[in-house]
Amino acid sequence: ALADVQAISAMFDDKTPGQGPDLDPLIKVLKKASGKMSGALGEPESEEDDADGEASNVAMGGGAPSMGGGGGSVTSQADVQNTLDRIIGYYERYEPSSPLPLLLLRAKKLVGADFLTIVKDMAPHGIENVNLIGGIEEDD
Repeated sequence: ALADVQAISAMFDDKTPGQGPDLDPLIKVLKKASGKMSGALGEPESEEDDADGEASNVAMGGGAPSMGGGGGSVTSQADVQNTLDRIIGYYERYEPSSPLPLLLLRAKKLVGADFLTIVKDMAPHGIENVNLIGGIEEDD
């Protein structure tokens, strides 16, 4: 699995430099798992596996924050919500006085909403203008 993921990462790096998913955390976890499996089978762990242990801890959610952006692309509403959760978490941990988490929580609630629902939420009195411009008549 490790060789396959490394090959995939190399292909992204070659064909779309800087645009592909960040597979380094997965590679580090796989290296550590491979080292542990080798140890369980009686083969000695390499020094490289031990050095990656700390990095794997960070990749698994512990330790210091990553300085780079997250890997992968946002392709679904679930991806949007997960990304917003990560951003909100960053601000809550590292910039607790920022008002951005409040705004982002509001945005997160609107992820699956249609246009009119978003306008009603963001500018309740603005919906009258949208209805007027769009020729939309409200039913009583």
